[in-house]
Amino acid sequence: MSQESLDIVRQLVAVVARTFYKDEYVIALDFLNRHEIARSDVLHRYLHVMPREMCRIYGELEKHKLVKRVKRRDELLENSQYQRRTMQVYFYIDYKQFVDVVKWRMWMLREMVTEKIRKEQQNLGYDCPQCGRRYNSMDVLSLSDEGDGVFR
Repeated sequence: MSQESLDIVRQLVAVVARTFYKDEYVIALDFLNRHEIARSDVLHRYLHVMPREMCRIYGELEKHKLVKRVKRRDELLENSQYQRRTMQVYFYIDYKQFVDVVKWRMWMLREMVTEKIRKEQQNLGYDCPQCGRRYNSMDVLSLSDEGDGVFR
């Protein structure tokens, strides 16, 4: 990915975060947007929250498929023969998946709006009080009298 396209995608991450999420999620996404990958202990210190709260925030973002999680064992230092290797959790943004998720959500939002408009247009009908027939808004224009607005 070129630097120009990476900058555009990073702007998209910032816009999506600020548009659809609360402040704590915006801060979390901004940190990962600036740093390519971050360890969980660094993230909870940066966010000034407890580790459990940080896991809740990033778990929600992971559920929405905006961030990914990787578990990795840290390497031992040379003079640390009595130390245990610990499992570290890293979070990062997969920009390709992020763009795909945003595209899919925008498509779903467009479909919902189109369906809602279609249903509203179907429901905009008029009932004839005499015969009980239902007319849509286009038929009513041709059937009503322009002077008094009554059906013919």
